[in-house]
Amino acid sequence: MDYIKFTNDFKEFTDWDFKNSVNDGIKGAFGDDVLVFGTPDDRVNSPSHYTGGKQEVIDIIEDAIKTAQRIEELNSWVSQGLSPWECLRPIQWYNPGVKEFSEGISVEFVHTTLPAEIIFDNLLQHKQEHESLTYVGNIFRFKRC
Repeated sequence: MDYIKFTNDFKEFTDWDFKNSVNDGIKGAFGDDVLVFGTPDDRVNSPSHYTGGKQEVIDIIEDAIKTAQRIEELNSWVSQGLSPWECLRPIQWYNPGVKEFSEGISVEFVHTTLPAEIIFDNLLQHKQEHESLTYVGNIFRFKRC
């Protein structure tokens, strides 16, 4: 085997493969779908299996945790002196199929025992500028940011 020829051929193939591995996509044969091959992947900070949607999984988890912590904080204001089961209860949380709940920063909840008007007035006193709070019937919608 000619080692020099082999290394030259290998280098030429590697250069060609590298140049063609990242592209704008190829239109599929059966429609307008675009296939993309060899997209650069930061396997440590943003692995491709975590970034398939509009947000990374870790961002959604962090948003959901922060929202849950904030709901728990609000719950401590409105449920003082009540039994543990008399509290705010989430009924709609992160749901990628519903636009309003696709980011992990929104939640709908009810209070298990107190009337919505009393809860709403109490919660408004503790709502921060970057938050929104509305209610219809006895269902509250809370959103951070």
